[in-house]
Amino acid sequence: MKSTSLKWAVIMLCCLSLIAISCKKNTTNNDIVIDESTQARVQSEDATTVNGETESVDDDVNNTVASSARFCGVGNVFAIGNHLPPDADTANPGNTANRIIITYNGTTFGCRKRTGTITIDLLNASKWVEPGATLKYTFTNFKVENICTNRSLKINGEKYVTNVNGGNLVRLKAGLVPMLKHKIRTGVIGLEATFTDSSGSRTAVWNVARLTTINYLADNYYFNAAGDTTINNKSATESWGTTRFGNPYQTVFTASVKSNTHCNLWKPTAGIVTHTVGNFSSVVEFGLNASGNAVGPNDCATHYKITWTLANGTSSTPQLIPYK
Repeated sequence: MKSTSLKWAVIMLCCLSLIAISCKKNTTNNDIVIDESTQARVQSEDATTVNGETESVDDDVNNTVASSARFCGVGNVFAIGNHLPPDADTANPGNTANRIIITYNGTTFGCRKRTGTITIDLLNASKWVEPGATLKYTFTNFKVENICTNRSLKINGEKYVTNVNGGNLVRLKAGLVPMLKHKIRTGVIGLEATFTDSSGSRTAVWNVARLTTINYLADNYYFNAAGDTTINNKSATESWGTTRFGNPYQTVFTASVKSNTHCNLWKPTAGIVTHTVGNFSSVVEFGLNASGNAVGPNDCATHYKITWTLANGTSSTPQLIPYK
């Protein structure tokens, strides 16, 4: 059985497709004027990038913790072996019982390179498998670079993952729990996400409220992510904060985002996400084939689609984008 580790995901966001910035009207940042349609496209792409990279960290943390008897207890851990990608190393600083640090060593896969650290602290329980146990992630200069395009994403801040009903990947596979349910929140000030490209560096603020359920079937794990709070009377809100252009945004998971390890976690098989920035919005539909049609429940998707609506009500022609 393969673990959920993304260690072979060398092409995920290998081209960190942060959309180039056009200079027209409406919003200024660092003396550059950004038009509404570009803001809508860039925010959609930024959200896809942040979610993809933080979910890859979630996977690394899940595999790290499920390999630790200190965190999960004897009998609740994977067999001895490396369940992390080759660019990640772990350490237990000072033999602290409730702490593990993942260090990304800069090993390059294709165009993609990760550096920085994730510190994992176990809170509210003696073992992660207990209901209500919480993992605190501290991102310290966690950076994903596309060395082919000189674009990067750097994340600093804290995130908290609560194990609602207990268990871990090992107990799920063994049928000892029916599913895993993880409640995800960011720290008080959110995550700082700094995007760097040819236009310079800009920092967005990401607050997250997500509920993720994980099921196991036929040697694969199935993930379902839903927005988990209400803001501005919009339920199913998954994230909010300020964009890289300094404008407030809100992201609603209109339909929960589904993915699985058979089709690769970074290629969702279904889901609709709506991003609102000021008075304009964009809608991302996941789980499509090359013709732009939704794939079947047992099929893998190859594309997603973005459509945006400006403040004057004008809608764009949908853009069909392949997964990287």
